[in-house]
Amino acid sequence: SLYPVTVVATGIAPGTGWTLTLSNGVSVVSAGASVSLPLVNGTYGFRASAPGEGRIPVVGQFSVAGAPLALSIAFRPFLSPVTFEETGLPNGTAWTIHFENGTLLTSTGPTISIDQANGSYAYTVSAADGSYGSPGGTYRVDGAPLAEMVRFTRPMYDVEFLPTGVAAGTPWWLALTGRNRTISP
Repeated sequence: SLYPVTVVATGIAPGTGWTLTLSNGVSVVSAGASVSLPLVNGTYGFRASAPGEGRIPVVGQFSVAGAPLALSIAFRPFLSPVTFEETGLPNGTAWTIHFENGTLLTSTGPTISIDQANGSYAYTVSAADGSYGSPGGTYRVDGAPLAEMVRFTRPMYDVEFLPTGVAAGTPWWLALTGRNRTISP
């Protein structure tokens, strides 16, 4: 006798094509959330895949024992390591990656790593020493490890010194952080 087996998939977008392959050689392609097929009693291995969605294949087995069977499977995203490499900060300075979804990652070392699903991401960065800045950026994860460079810099500002009480044409000097500089009018 044949008994209906229904496999319901979650974790993929509606309308996404996925394939269910059984150990007896039967293979079914679906663009819906479920697949139904008649099977005789027995134990079956299966592999479900959604190659266009960046999802990890689901592998398992089930047994038909004289009754209809409903089986649920959950596709999970394939994750790739993303490493942020910082330059420009003094050693030991804490810095933080801010993602659009609210995730924050902080480190006092030169790198921050996270595993992420395929897709595009935007981020901003900050440092505990607020005198350093970096513009952040965007990147795309596409099924492979990725390195993203984060360059911190200190902004430069023009400062104008206007002396008073100095006769016109008289050279004068200015000391900044221990460095003397003679300034001629």
